[in-house]
Amino acid sequence: MVVLYVYLFWLLMSTIAAYRENGTIIRVYCEAQCSLDKETAYAAYQGIPEFYTSLSKAHQEFCILDKNWEEGGLIRIKESAGFQDVVHHYAIKELIPGDKIYLVSLESKVRVLGIIHTTNRTDVTFSFSKGEKGSKLGLEILIIFPNRISQILAYSTGTKIIWNRHAIDEMKGLVRE
Repeated sequence: MVVLYVYLFWLLMSTIAAYRENGTIIRVYCEAQCSLDKETAYAAYQGIPEFYTSLSKAHQEFCILDKNWEEGGLIRIKESAGFQDVVHHYAIKELIPGDKIYLVSLESKVRVLGIIHTTNRTDVTFSFSKGEKGSKLGLEILIIFPNRISQILAYSTGTKIIWNRHAIDEMKGLVRE
């Protein structure tokens, strides 16, 4: 009986957290300091196809599908975090050289625990700005769900915590590179 009460409490907290977000999204944001100036850090990031899989052990694939990814080509990325495996098909929505790269995956295929299959949309923004010593690298991930129920279920399974840890790991890897 105690387990049921704990589960109901967790579901209630997940529902409250979901309703505190703006729309049916989960937002993850982290930043890291880099010793390089922002222009050099941005230029180094342009080589990401060569080192993406080394940023995090959860990164499995970075594949440019159509043409040069900087010119709006489609990119397939496979990654995992916690008990979730995801395949994204990103296109560059906005590119401001030296400042920002905004990627949009209209359909991200998610497999939870290897048995639950679902889709959502994922927007990712990498930002580069001047920091105290060098530059500040930012990573924002927006996981956009088709409805509020999917968002609440994602909160209840720890999706925000899982992807926040993944983002921090990825940023540490980016600074290391």
